[in-house]
Amino acid sequence: MEKEQWKIVRLNESTGEIRDVSAGRWVPDRVLTPANQQYREVGEAREAKYKDLGAFFLHVFQSTGGFTKMRPKTAARLMYLATYLSYDGALRSTQRTKMTKKRMAELLGLKRKTFDRFFTEVTDAGMLIKTDDGYTMNCNYFVRGRVERTDNTRFTRVFIKSMRALYEATSPRLHQYLGYIFLLMPYVNVQWNIVCHNPLEDHLEAIEPMTLGEFCDAIGYERDNAQRLLDNYRKITFNWNGRQQYFCTFFYEEDIRDMRIVCNPNLFYIGGHIEKVESYGEFCVKGDG
Repeated sequence: MEKEQWKIVRLNESTGEIRDVSAGRWVPDRVLTPANQQYREVGEAREAKYKDLGAFFLHVFQSTGGFTKMRPKTAARLMYLATYLSYDGALRSTQRTKMTKKRMAELLGLKRKTFDRFFTEVTDAGMLIKTDDGYTMNCNYFVRGRVERTDNTRFTRVFIKSMRALYEATSPRLHQYLGYIFLLMPYVNVQWNIVCHNPLEDHLEAIEPMTLGEFCDAIGYERDNAQRLLDNYRKITFNWNGRQQYFCTFFYEEDIRDMRIVCNPNLFYIGGHIEKVESYGEFCVKGDG
């Protein structure tokens, strides 16, 4: 059986067409820009999409950075742990059961020494806080409910079911690749889920994407190993609504060195127009090979 090719694509910014050029193959165009999409009953579609994605928590960060001093793999595990945050601020393994340290280790699926190191790191950083009868998380970074805004405060919705599906399908040795994206959340565009230099820009054509090389620089990854980075992201998939999807995907225009990074909006999104990125969500669906 022919080995599956991970799609490498080219984007026509003016028309929104995406074409697969991996292995010399062409596939039907997928429309990417809202100018070329025919929306019917946009408001209802948007609400239906949010309903389909279900419950979420808010990951809060400053415009100038997130929890950048944390190891990437720790950030990924912390993000998963936050899916168990309740509206009263407690971590709960079930709706009525508050989280214990033992249950936390079981849910994270880590070996004892690995978990102990994670636990020490997040408690020393003040991200995980012991209470009289359980644990809570730092409300400056993780919230179920409303967020008190300041001038520099930003946040994104993290969808609980899909985030759990992603984490539980990802080998611990690949957790750091999840974390690279989570640590760079301040650079994810609020409307388009593209990793970029101007994350508050609404217009697709005005976005200044972070190239793959710049992404490598930002996460401390050798540019010469960029192919290994891509190969590892190709391995990270999860099942959502009966289809395998990628955590993130990549596209470029004229030069592969200008490859851009798009985060799967079925995992996290904060923009007010989720219908804008539905095509991105479709584009993250893993092909049949």
